[in-house]
Amino acid sequence: MDFRSNEDQYWRYRGYDANIAQGLYNGCTNVVFSGEGSDPVTLAEVLAWGKIDQNVDNALLTALITTARIMCEQYTNTSIITRTVAADIHNVNGGFILPYGPVTNTPTAVDCQGTALTLVWNFSQIQTPYGRMTVTYTAGFTTVPEVYKTAIMQQVLFLYENRGDETEKMSPVACTLLNPLIRQK
Repeated sequence: MDFRSNEDQYWRYRGYDANIAQGLYNGCTNVVFSGEGSDPVTLAEVLAWGKIDQNVDNALLTALITTARIMCEQYTNTSIITRTVAADIHNVNGGFILPYGPVTNTPTAVDCQGTALTLVWNFSQIQTPYGRMTVTYTAGFTTVPEVYKTAIMQQVLFLYENRGDETEKMSPVACTLLNPLIRQK
Protein backbone atom coordinates (compact mmCIF):
# COMPACT_ATOMS: atom_id res chain seq x y z
CA MET A 1 0.00 0.00 0.00
CA ASP A 2 1.34 3.40 -0.91
CA PHE A 3 0.92 5.74 2.04
CA ARG A 4 1.88 8.72 -0.12
CA SER A 5 -1.28 8.66 -2.25
CA ASN A 6 -2.67 11.79 -0.59
CA GLU A 7 0.65 13.55 -1.15
CA ASP A 8 0.57 12.54 -4.81
CA GLN A 9 -2.99 13.85 -5.18
CA TYR A 10 -2.06 17.23 -3.68
CA TRP A 11 0.90 17.46 -6.03
CA ARG A 12 -1.02 16.35 -9.13
CA TYR A 13 -4.26 18.25 -8.70
CA ARG A 14 -3.41 21.29 -6.64
CA GLY A 15 -0.01 22.17 -8.12
CA TYR A 16 2.06 22.13 -4.92
CA ASP A 17 4.08 19.56 -3.06
CA ALA A 18 3.52 17.99 0.33
CA ASN A 19 6.01 20.28 2.07
CA ILE A 20 3.17 22.77 2.30
CA ALA A 21 1.26 20.19 4.33
CA GLN A 22 3.80 20.86 7.12
CA GLY A 23 5.08 17.35 7.65
CA LEU A 24 1.84 15.40 7.50
CA TYR A 25 3.42 12.61 5.44
CA ASN A 26 6.17 10.06 5.90
CA GLY A 27 9.54 11.44 4.98
CA CYS A 28 13.29 11.16 5.43
CA THR A 29 15.26 14.31 6.25
CA ASN A 30 18.82 13.02 6.53
CA VAL A 31 20.85 9.87 5.86
CA VAL A 32 24.35 9.21 7.22
CA PHE A 33 26.48 6.25 6.12
CA SER A 34 29.29 4.64 8.12
CA GLY A 35 31.26 1.40 8.08
CA GLU A 36 31.09 1.09 4.30
CA GLY A 37 32.31 -2.08 2.62
CA SER A 38 34.45 -2.22 -0.51
CA ASP A 39 33.24 -1.58 -4.03
CA PRO A 40 31.79 -4.69 -5.70
CA VAL A 41 33.62 -4.01 -8.97
CA THR A 42 37.42 -4.03 -9.32
CA LEU A 43 39.63 -2.08 -11.68
CA ALA A 44 40.59 -5.32 -13.46
CA GLU A 45 36.91 -6.09 -14.11
CA VAL A 46 36.31 -2.62 -15.55
CA LEU A 47 39.39 -2.85 -17.75
CA ALA A 48 38.25 -6.24 -19.07
CA TRP A 49 34.62 -5.11 -19.49
CA GLY A 50 35.63 -1.99 -21.41
CA LYS A 51 38.42 -3.71 -23.33
CA ILE A 52 40.85 -1.02 -22.17
CA ASP A 53 44.47 -2.03 -22.85
CA GLN A 54 46.39 0.99 -21.57
CA ASN A 55 47.14 1.74 -17.91
CA VAL A 56 47.34 5.53 -18.15
CA ASP A 57 43.91 6.24 -16.63
CA ASN A 58 43.82 3.62 -13.87
CA ALA A 59 43.54 6.23 -11.09
CA LEU A 60 40.68 7.92 -12.92
CA LEU A 61 38.88 4.63 -13.50
CA THR A 62 39.28 3.65 -9.85
CA ALA A 63 37.66 6.94 -8.80
CA LEU A 64 34.90 6.46 -11.37
CA ILE A 65 34.09 3.02 -9.91
CA THR A 66 33.12 4.61 -6.60
CA THR A 67 31.28 7.44 -8.35
CA ALA A 68 29.35 5.02 -10.56
CA ARG A 69 28.38 2.87 -7.57
CA ILE A 70 27.08 5.90 -5.70
CA MET A 71 25.13 7.04 -8.77
CA CYS A 72 23.56 3.58 -9.16
CA GLU A 73 22.69 3.52 -5.45
CA GLN A 74 21.02 6.92 -5.66
CA TYR A 75 19.18 5.95 -8.83
CA THR A 76 17.70 2.80 -7.25
CA ASN A 77 17.54 3.94 -3.60
CA THR A 78 19.42 0.74 -2.79
CA SER A 79 22.55 0.14 -0.76
CA ILE A 80 24.71 -2.00 -3.00
CA ILE A 81 27.57 -2.35 -0.52
CA THR A 82 27.17 -3.34 3.13
CA ARG A 83 27.11 -0.35 5.47
CA THR A 84 25.52 1.09 8.58
CA VAL A 85 22.81 3.64 7.87
CA ALA A 86 21.42 6.24 10.28
CA ALA A 87 18.28 7.86 8.86
CA ASP A 88 16.33 10.74 10.40
CA ILE A 89 12.73 9.95 9.52
CA HIS A 90 9.24 11.21 10.16
CA ASN A 91 6.90 8.20 10.43
CA VAL A 92 3.53 9.95 10.45
CA ASN A 93 1.30 7.37 8.77
CA GLY A 94 3.12 4.17 9.64
CA GLY A 95 4.37 1.82 6.97
CA PHE A 96 7.63 3.73 6.52
CA ILE A 97 10.07 1.97 4.15
CA LEU A 98 13.65 2.71 5.14
CA PRO A 99 15.88 4.26 2.47
CA TYR A 100 18.86 2.44 1.03
CA GLY A 101 17.76 -1.13 1.72
CA PRO A 102 17.85 -4.05 1.69
CA VAL A 103 17.82 -3.93 5.48
CA THR A 104 19.82 -6.86 6.84
CA ASN A 105 19.10 -6.57 10.57
CA THR A 106 16.29 -5.37 12.81
CA PRO A 107 16.53 -1.58 12.99
CA THR A 108 16.84 0.35 16.23
CA ALA A 109 15.48 3.83 16.84
CA VAL A 110 15.82 6.77 19.20
CA ASP A 111 13.65 9.86 19.46
CA CYS A 112 14.96 13.43 19.36
CA GLN A 113 15.97 13.28 23.05
CA GLY A 114 17.94 10.04 22.59
CA THR A 115 15.36 7.79 24.26
CA ALA A 116 15.26 4.29 22.78
CA LEU A 117 12.05 3.44 20.94
CA THR A 118 10.49 0.02 20.39
CA LEU A 119 9.83 -0.47 16.69
CA VAL A 120 7.09 -2.62 15.21
CA TRP A 121 8.86 -3.88 12.08
CA ASN A 122 6.62 -5.79 9.64
CA PHE A 123 7.10 -6.53 5.95
CA SER A 124 10.23 -4.34 5.83
CA GLN A 125 8.25 -1.34 7.07
CA ILE A 126 8.20 0.58 10.34
CA GLN A 127 4.60 0.42 11.49
CA THR A 128 4.94 2.19 14.85
CA PRO A 129 5.88 4.34 16.72
CA TYR A 130 4.74 7.43 14.91
CA GLY A 131 6.67 10.69 14.80
CA ARG A 132 10.24 11.85 14.27
CA MET A 133 13.09 9.49 15.08
CA THR A 134 16.58 8.40 14.08
CA VAL A 135 16.68 4.81 12.86
CA THR A 136 19.96 2.89 12.66
CA TYR A 137 20.33 -0.33 10.67
CA THR A 138 22.67 -2.34 8.50
CA ALA A 139 21.89 -2.39 4.79
CA GLY A 140 23.33 -3.78 1.61
CA PHE A 141 24.09 -7.03 -0.12
CA THR A 142 26.53 -9.59 1.24
CA THR A 143 26.82 -10.95 -2.31
CA VAL A 144 26.11 -8.26 -4.90
CA PRO A 145 23.87 -9.50 -7.74
CA GLU A 146 25.47 -9.45 -11.18
CA VAL A 147 22.93 -6.97 -12.57
CA TYR A 148 24.24 -4.29 -10.17
CA LYS A 149 27.85 -5.07 -11.09
CA THR A 150 27.02 -4.84 -14.78
CA ALA A 151 25.22 -1.53 -14.28
CA ILE A 152 28.16 -0.14 -12.31
CA MET A 153 30.66 -1.19 -15.00
CA GLN A 154 28.44 0.29 -17.71
CA GLN A 155 28.15 3.53 -15.74
CA VAL A 156 31.95 3.68 -15.24
CA LEU A 157 32.52 3.39 -18.98
CA PHE A 158 29.79 5.95 -19.69
CA LEU A 159 31.41 8.44 -17.30
CA TYR A 160 34.88 7.66 -18.72
CA GLU A 161 33.81 8.16 -22.33
CA ASN A 162 31.73 11.30 -21.62
CA ARG A 163 34.16 13.22 -19.42
CA GLY A 164 33.21 16.89 -19.38
CA ASP A 165 29.87 16.33 -21.11
CA GLU A 166 26.91 17.66 -19.17
CA THR A 167 24.19 16.17 -21.38
CA GLU A 168 23.30 12.98 -19.50
CA LYS A 169 24.20 11.81 -16.02
CA MET A 170 23.25 8.14 -16.20
CA SER A 171 24.12 5.63 -18.86
CA PRO A 172 21.01 4.59 -20.80
CA VAL A 173 22.11 0.95 -20.55
CA ALA A 174 22.63 1.24 -16.77
CA CYS A 175 19.16 2.82 -16.46
CA THR A 176 17.62 -0.03 -18.44
CA LEU A 177 19.29 -2.56 -16.15
CA LEU A 178 18.36 -0.71 -12.95
CA ASN A 179 14.79 0.41 -13.73
CA PRO A 180 13.14 -2.81 -12.47
CA LEU A 181 15.22 -2.59 -9.28
CA ILE A 182 14.22 0.91 -8.13
CA ARG A 183 12.99 0.89 -4.55
CA GLN A 184 10.24 3.16 -3.31
CA LYS A 185 11.62 6.49 -2.09
